[in-house]
Amino acid sequence: MTMRSDCVRRNVVDRGGGTFCVLAGAGAFTIAVSILAGSVAFGDETEKPSDANTPRPRLTLSREVTFFTEPLAADGLVDYAAALNARYGKGVTPENNAAVVLVNAVGRRDADYEKFASLCKRLGIEPVPEHGQYFVRFDRFVFDLGERYDRDPDAAAKRIGLKRDVLGELLKKPIDFSETLERCQQIPWTGSDEPLLDAWLKHIETPLDQCVSGSERPQFYVPLESGAGIDGLLRPDGISFSVLSIAQALTVRAMRHCAESRLEASWNDILAARRWAHRVAEGGMVIDHMLGMAARRQASAAAIGLLVYGNASRDQIERMARGWREASADMPLVECFETTERTFSLEAMNAVFRGTQAAYPEFSPSVSSKLRALRSHRYPRWVTTAAIDWDAAFRSINVVHDELERISRLATRRARLRALEEMNERADRRGRPINAAAMLLSITTLEFPAQRKAVGQLLGTIVASQLRPVMNSVITVDQQRNTEYGLVPVIFGLTRYRAARGEYPKSLDQLVPAFLEAVPADDFGDGPLKYKRRDDGGFELYSVGVNGRDDGGATAQPLVDTTSIADAEESDDDVMAQEDDPEKPDDLVIRVGAPRK
Repeated sequence: MTMRSDCVRRNVVDRGGGTFCVLAGAGAFTIAVSILAGSVAFGDETEKPSDANTPRPRLTLSREVTFFTEPLAADGLVDYAAALNARYGKGVTPENNAAVVLVNAVGRRDADYEKFASLCKRLGIEPVPEHGQYFVRFDRFVFDLGERYDRDPDAAAKRIGLKRDVLGELLKKPIDFSETLERCQQIPWTGSDEPLLDAWLKHIETPLDQCVSGSERPQFYVPLESGAGIDGLLRPDGISFSVLSIAQALTVRAMRHCAESRLEASWNDILAARRWAHRVAEGGMVIDHMLGMAARRQASAAAIGLLVYGNASRDQIERMARGWREASADMPLVECFETTERTFSLEAMNAVFRGTQAAYPEFSPSVSSKLRALRSHRYPRWVTTAAIDWDAAFRSINVVHDELERISRLATRRARLRALEEMNERADRRGRPINAAAMLLSITTLEFPAQRKAVGQLLGTIVASQLRPVMNSVITVDQQRNTEYGLVPVIFGLTRYRAARGEYPKSLDQLVPAFLEAVPADDFGDGPLKYKRRDDGGFELYSVGVNGRDDGGATAQPLVDTTSIADAEESDDDVMAQEDDPEKPDDLVIRVGAPRK
């Protein structure tokens, strides 16, 4: 839990773009489910069945109820972590698993040794040494360098090849790590421009090169800890999160190569970042998918920067376009809803079913009062757990995930949005009779099947209700990122046109068919993608974004902006003031300044 939330807090690669708001939301859902698993149970903590003849609650093992039917834990319930390992770990070995490369590149970091050793065992490797030439983030590198300088200025300066006074002045200046990295992912830079950034890349050169070659491994899976309940699904090791930092470093290094006219080396780093994005998205969970989307966004920004500033020949651009297409496998969200995210809810319900905690949930006042009454009468735990239709509880969770899976398969954004609204309306309609039936708990005992089913459905609804708002946001951000990604092939066409004609076209129609098969449709709008050539010879290419309105290219956070003066025509204060404004401009924009001569 700590590693996940800390990575979201300190990450600097996609600020303002929405992805990590959703990652934080997905983390909040995980926390909520964990809390629910630990708090929703019935009966008294101190009272347990006294003999083997105590009735046990019934639960059917089937696709409709438990989704997986094996492998089983010692108590006969599905071990969902083991089930996911069997599904996603099939054919994965230490030799073909790119996750092993990550572990060797980033090392143990601050992880607990026992947990790290357990992770390495699941990966099938020996724990890496505590100390070594491992990857570190830019901010961590600068902080460590500052501490070294405080202890021994001469040694710190010698370590990175700078004069003592020069390093001292650099360390005195405040550094906006996010702004520096974001800018240097899009625009060529040199060591004289950014000496600390240059020193960082030299420091991590070995692990970064390992990641370039390791990105070509065909598999990526971080095995989960089986037998640990919902804790086994949380992946506290943070290995997947390191992909973001690796992709960030690769794209920053690519722009340094570009400044040195090393286009092949630059492109190799960008493709490696793109492959890592795809690899981590194969992890199967929504958070893996969103991490992959964020890493792919970095690779896209760097690819655009190289195309705009690299002065590549037409043949080089053609080779890059082919390489991009080959590396651009789909990253479907549907698998997450079908399988992995479903297991969080089902494993949480397993914990409730086991009755491992003593607290009761806050349903409606009438339901809570009945549960308090059961506690005050000190009924043994099995009396209340056995009186609930647990099949109905598990089925309620599966109904929501089946709907989300169906919605994520729909072809257009508008169809998905309409289906989400309909799903939420149906959930509200279902909830009213369920809550009405559950209210009978205040005046009677759990003796009738209809009541037991209503309470089971209520439990499932509580778990599922934690999921719906987050998943709505995930589907929206997923479409934003896919739309942004769809702009990159158009950039290839624009760059090929400029290489042939010496300038960018006045309209996208001029690209067809010699430089682009067809102008892509805007998934958020009614027509094609928007384009306008700037007065300085550059251009703006954009989608109208989630609000469906053409804001003229205005946005708080463009995918790429290489112009020297921002054209959003709003100060930082304006952007902050718009945070709560549902009508704020939200076009998905690539803004490119005048071509380099």
